[in-house]
Amino acid sequence: MKKAALFFTALISLTLLCNAQAARKLSDEEAPWRMLEKAQVAFDSGDYGMALNLANKAKENRSLQIHWELNVLENALAPRQVRRAGERFQDVLLVLGERDENDAIALIKRYLTRYGGEFYKDSVSNLVQWLNESIVYPEADFLTGRIYQLEGEFQLASSFYEKARTESDFLDIPDVKYDILYAMADLALQQGNTEEYEQMLLLVLASDPNYQNKSLVRSFEKIVDADTAENADRFFTLFRCQGKHSVSALYHLCQLKRQQNDAKGVFTCASLGMMESFTHMLESLQERDSEFKFTTLSAFFKKLSDYPEFLDWAEEEHVWELFFLFAKQADERGRHAFSQRLYQIMSDSLPSEYWRAQADNRLD
Repeated sequence: MKKAALFFTALISLTLLCNAQAARKLSDEEAPWRMLEKAQVAFDSGDYGMALNLANKAKENRSLQIHWELNVLENALAPRQVRRAGERFQDVLLVLGERDENDAIALIKRYLTRYGGEFYKDSVSNLVQWLNESIVYPEADFLTGRIYQLEGEFQLASSFYEKARTESDFLDIPDVKYDILYAMADLALQQGNTEEYEQMLLLVLASDPNYQNKSLVRSFEKIVDADTAENADRFFTLFRCQGKHSVSALYHLCQLKRQQNDAKGVFTCASLGMMESFTHMLESLQERDSEFKFTTLSAFFKKLSDYPEFLDWAEEEHVWELFFLFAKQADERGRHAFSQRLYQIMSDSLPSEYWRAQADNRLD
């Protein structure tokens, strides 16, 4: 699609947004999430002009929806009888029930169901304040950024990504914040901005307590540095690290540290990335098969082969390469008994023909 056409579509959409009609209750078909869903379908099919138009329509409808909800709540909460009830949801809902304020009751209960009363500190005023701030739609801004990135408009893409990132507290699905950060990292890499690329990866890891836990990595080092063959299996018996959203960031940061000849950084990222992916796959296995218990790494690898979806995830997240890089880093530390045993296990049972061969090539 021509860039001029894209900008024309954006201009029309923004004009519609600025001239949005008065707040009103939307039909199910007009729901912001439904507009965004249609925008995503258009994006996936390569119709970026339609996707941009629908993303802006989703933002417009989000504004209409929130303004209507605010009007409902403010009108229902304004009477003196309601104000005398105080702030607690239970007390306010009781009075609203007596006054047949059904729309307001439904709204409050919907948001309480979604986030819980503690999220608003059991204060109806806090809910109204939060609702007023939630008029933003970071998911729509994120999709808009992706469209501009594909069109080569990197500055516009960056501005929409940053807007989505700063407003990520209002994401309907909180974990989308990781998708936003990874997209920002990808954009920085595409522009050759290594410093910003690294910064985005570190922002992903900022919410990972394992990466902040220096003593955890020292514990990894202690087991590896003991340099016994038995520790290759024992390592996976001793540690569990949750953090599946960090695996990709750890892998890419590991590659960056290799380019920078930062051996300590490579060990940290490879060991954590490997352990977090291992923990995620082990827990997923045990959800499927409650009787499965970890005994050896070889048995674990063989069990994984029964679940193609886990293998697909592992390939996508470069998990087998992280295992290989961890063994290689142990080897380069001079811990040959440990690394050789790990190479042997990988060579015998890793669910990837390519990385089995790479491990086999490292055997003495």
